[in-house]
This record gives sequence, C-alpha cells and structure tokens, in this order.
Amino acid sequence: MRPSSFSGDKLGAGARFLCSNTVGLYICSSSGRIEGIARIPNAFAGTYFGISWLPGGSELILGHDPGQPDVGYEDEAAILTKENSRLSIGQRYVEIALSSPHQITATPDGRILIANTARNALTVLQPDGTFRHIWFDGYEWDRYSTDGEEGSHFNSVLWRDGVVYMLAHNHRRGSYALALDGETFEVQRRIDSEFRGCHNLWVTDDEIYTLASLSGELRAMITGEVIWSSGDATSMVRGLAVGKSHIFVGDSDKVSRADRSFAGGGVYVIDRSTMKTVDFIDFGHNGGVCEIRILDEHDECHNVGPFAGEIAIDEPFTRSMMLTRRELKMVRAHNALDPNKWSIHEGSLNNIGGDFTVEPDYFGLATLKDSNCDDGEITADICFEPTPRIQQISIVARHNGPRDQNQYLAFFEYYDRYTMFKWLVNNPAGWHTLHAEHLGSQLRLNVRYRFFGTRHVIAVDGLVRLDREDPTFLTGSPGLRMRGGRIRHLAIKPKEKA
Repeated sequence: MRPSSFSGDKLGAGARFLCSNTVGLYICSSSGRIEGIARIPNAFAGTYFGISWLPGGSELILGHDPGQPDVGYEDEAAILTKENSRLSIGQRYVEIALSSPHQITATPDGRILIANTARNALTVLQPDGTFRHIWFDGYEWDRYSTDGEEGSHFNSVLWRDGVVYMLAHNHRRGSYALALDGETFEVQRRIDSEFRGCHNLWVTDDEIYTLASLSGELRAMITGEVIWSSGDATSMVRGLAVGKSHIFVGDSDKVSRADRSFAGGGVYVIDRSTMKTVDFIDFGHNGGVCEIRILDEHDECHNVGPFAGEIAIDEPFTRSMMLTRRELKMVRAHNALDPNKWSIHEGSLNNIGGDFTVEPDYFGLATLKDSNCDDGEITADICFEPTPRIQQISIVARHNGPRDQNQYLAFFEYYDRYTMFKWLVNNPAGWHTLHAEHLGSQLRLNVRYRFFGTRHVIAVDGLVRLDREDPTFLTGSPGLRMRGGRIRHLAIKPKEKA
C-alpha cells in the first residue's frame, strides 16, 4: 500500500506537531487526533530522539540512539563510551561520532547543534560536514561506570537570537542551564535551579522555562515558579513545544531502562491562555515520548520556522500500533501457527502471509510435528531490521527437547549493525558454541542447512560457512527459534536415510 503523507502546506485549522519515541514519529494535531506514524529513514532506526530541520527545510534531521545492552553483555566501560548513535538528514545518515544524542536544533546559518548526551558535550555540525565537540564541565563522557554521575548529562539545546542555551539534567544534582555565545560557544551565564532531572528549554525575554521531569511540572528556572503541573507522579514529562495557542508536553511512564521501549507514552495538550490541560493524546505502550516539534506554525522551543516538506505515514504500521487489546488478540489468533502441524515449545510464533515472526520482546521456539528429520535440508531467508534491540534467528535441526534443549542451531544474531553466525548445540551438558564468525552488516541472508548422519553443512548466500562432523545425537525434529526479525521462504525437506 502506498503510504499517505502529511504536508505542511495542506493543513487545516489547529497546530500539527511531531512526536518521537522508540517506534517512530507520531504526527498529531492539537484537536487530539493521531494522524499517523512515520519511520524514517528505514523501518527501524533505533530510538528516534531529537528532531529538527533547517530554516525553510523540507528534510527532517533526526537523532537515532540504538541504546545500550545489559552491562553483562560486554565490558562496562566499553558500553558507556560507545559512539554508535547516528544522525540522519532526510533519507541519508551522516558520518558523525555520537553517543546517545538527545535534543538537536538547526540554526539560521545552517549549523546543526546536538546535545551529545553520553559524550557530555555540545556537538556542532557545520554545513560542510565537519564537526567538533565542545565540553563545559571537564568531563568528556557523561558516566565512567554504571553508578557514576561525573558528567552533567547535557540533554537539551536551543538557539534564540544569537544565543545558544544548553540544559544539564545533572543526574541527582540540581539541573542548570548555560547561555553560550552563538559563535564562540563561550559561557556567558549559568542559571542554576533547585529542581533536578530537567529536560527541554523555552526561553522568553525575561525567563527560562524547563520541564522538571520527575515532578511532572513546567517551571521557571529564575523565579522557581510552577506554571503547569501534570498532577501525575507515576510518569515523567519530557518533550516540550510552545505554539501560539497551545503548549504540548510529552509524557513517559517511569520504568527501568530495559523496559522503555514498551512503556506508556503520550502528550498533554495545554491551553496557553489558561495554562490548563485540555486533552491527553495516548500513544499506548509503545514507548515514552522523546521529543515534540510543531510543524505548521512557529514553535518557541524551535526557532527555525515551520516545516516545508512532506512526511510519509506508514499506514500498515500505524494500524498495527493503534489496535486495541481485543483486536490484538484476534490478530494473533488469526496469524498463529497451525497447531496441527507445529509444536510450540516457547513463546508465540506467527505466520503472516508466509513470513514467520515473533511478538516483539518475546522469544519463540516451534518445531514441526510428526517429523523426526534425522537427515534433510532446510532453506530460508533470514531478515533482520536495523532496530537497537538484539535479534536472534535460528534454523533448528534435530530438536528433541524438552522445551529449549537438545538441538542443533544455525544461529544468526544481529546487534549494533553487525551480524554474527554461530553453530550451537545443546545437549545434557548444556550449550556449546562449535563455530562462530562475523558476517558483516547484512540484513538479509539466504541460509541452507543440510544434515545427514553426523555431518552438518551450512551455507550462507551460497557460500559454505561450516562443514563438520558432530556425533552428539541424531534424532529430532526441524523447526525455528526466534527473538525478533522474520523468516521468509522457509522450506523443510526431509530425506530418506541411506
């Protein structure tokens, strides 16, 4: 289906605005309507965070954060100092070293200012593609251990009348803002506050406003006045846009870092003349709000003017995100594997038009019933998407259980833009890696797994990657083992024993 689009020059009455989170970009209106969800530049590109565009621009500038795996996944220091985030302009990525960037904003002269949060710096991207980092507190990284709070955690940046304002979340210490010279970035003024955990800036002639995220308030940094409150301490506020008649404030459930991708989120719609909440737009449990930008009128939190381009709405994806719980149950029942043919050992695999998938954030294992395939061949296309979550897809040979035990796996893992191939076996002594190698950054792989007697041969894209013997066991069923991604063109061909 051809996606519809939002165009800045075809709007009716009422402000339209754009919200970012883990799944994509929500296009909404001040009337409380969600028009659709866009995903740019690929279907999944990590958590969408900062949003901007050049003055008069028709291309979105977006920050993408793949997140951080559990500390046990690799060396702790290596995780915290990893520059694996990205910036996109339109449909292309920009080669620039970023680490968990938060807010971004363009300037009238074509520079892009990035709150490079984990790098604890302001990163300035020049129109010619060169960039530089600028530090303000003596620390070149935000944290040096999982318990550390060395840096200031700069998360927001605003350009206004030749002055650049940076906001420091500052962990458990009081948040503060810096007013910087717009050319030299020298500190002109520091504004301390009595509240902490702040996000976003709104600067007027005589005040600097910010979101006191943990208490759910919009507050003045100079006077300390509370001008609006969500009244809900179960969630935090982050994401602020100020139009001529409405103010929009993002809402995110307070959850652990690991659960942020499916936390509840939405947007408060506030009448600017009364500072009263008039509506709440609910995004469901698809991740908290990262950023908000008004598209069709001046946004006092984003001083570059209205957006002049078009944003393609992914209509099938929008429908899937907007389903009610009842609708989801019916869709899952319709797409479930045929219980007469498949045994489900773990999780819930689906068959959608011939594509095998698994519910997000779940692990699934299924094998063919009545098929002791001791000798045979399995072919399939393994398809990953560049999501920040680790994806694992396996072709299963000779599974005899129980559950996730006693089996061979042609195992493929995609994480942080790299694909790993392993040949694994689980036997009564546990899991064993019998072969491992990197395959580059491919997102789609054609796999052919042949097994006969004690011999196993696995080819990827026509190239034999493994050919070896293993006498561990010889009896079991073929199947699929998945955590994310999808499998296409699956063909399982048992062969008669010689």
